[in-house]
Amino acid sequence: MARDGYWTEHQNIDMCFQGDVEILKGVIVKDIPKLKKIVEEKNYSAVCVGSFPHAALKKFDYQLTAEHCKPSKGYTNTLYIWHRTGSASGKERESQRAEEFKKWKDGDHRTVDGESHGHSSTAKQSDALYDKDSETPEGIRWMLFSYDGRMGRKKFFMASILALIIFWSLLVVLWLVILDWNTIEGFLVSVLTLAPLGLWMQSATVVKRLKDMGTDPGVATGYCCLPLVPYLGLPLQFLWWISLVLKEGTQGPNKFGADPRDIAVYENY
Repeated sequence: MARDGYWTEHQNIDMCFQGDVEILKGVIVKDIPKLKKIVEEKNYSAVCVGSFPHAALKKFDYQLTAEHCKPSKGYTNTLYIWHRTGSASGKERESQRAEEFKKWKDGDHRTVDGESHGHSSTAKQSDALYDKDSETPEGIRWMLFSYDGRMGRKKFFMASILALIIFWSLLVVLWLVILDWNTIEGFLVSVLTLAPLGLWMQSATVVKRLKDMGTDPGVATGYCCLPLVPYLGLPLQFLWWISLVLKEGTQGPNKFGADPRDIAVYENY
């Protein structure tokens, strides 16, 4: 049976990796009244939904308040906190909350399971909450062929080298094995045949890198067209590539998405 109490709603604050007792997926994630009812009936503390494909139901052995929470990092969310009311007077409840909050600030982050959880996530917690079905697909296909998201310097360097290896390997196979390797015509036909693939990989990696730097992705058009400039095109493109490898991206979220250097914890459930 649901207990007496009231709800408060908070944007982009959370108790990440703390107090999670139930993870729900599917259409119920959009049904906030039903999620609240579950929290009330099971005597939980809060429910968190946001830019991740599930709802995280939380329970603590103290009355959770917004003051306990930290700003969300690498994701957006709405946290609904259930405030229970009991027989104790208002002053007694406030005194109890103040004492519980002091314990929490001093490092006693025990949740319903009786274990202590600090602000930073541990590998054990991450493994326990990790769900491969909701993993962000940032594999080779995303690195080389997708225009979505932001790409940091390290991944951009790796993707660029991998794209070169793939392009030149296919070029050698096409030219030396399939076509006549003794003619320049065979080489030119091979280059023209593989040019769309090479342009796709190059533009996809550069667009994601520009997004990470907060730059208009349309600038990638100029980057990809530089080799058409006689004599200076390729050297200028190489210098530009070096700058993309060395220059840091925007710190924190920007208009193109979350910071790829952040640990977006809720994307790793």
